Amino acid sequence: MARRHESGKIIDALSAAGFTQNRVLVCCNADNIGSEKVILANGGVRDVSFVEEDGNVVHRFWINLK
Repeated sequence: MARRHESGKIIDALSAAGFTQNRVLVCCNADNIGSEKVILANGGVRDVSFVEEDGNVVHRFWINLK
């Protein structure tokens, strides 16, 4: 059974809490399609992906808060 989280609310929470940065960097493993979809649906812009020492590929995304 897939777990579903309201991850999109994280962006609203950061803004409401007075987070002062204009954008945040959000990362997820390449095989985590659900997180990638949530990040993209919330305005995520893909940055450079990287490979960890163990071979795991991590995708990076920037999300503008303002």
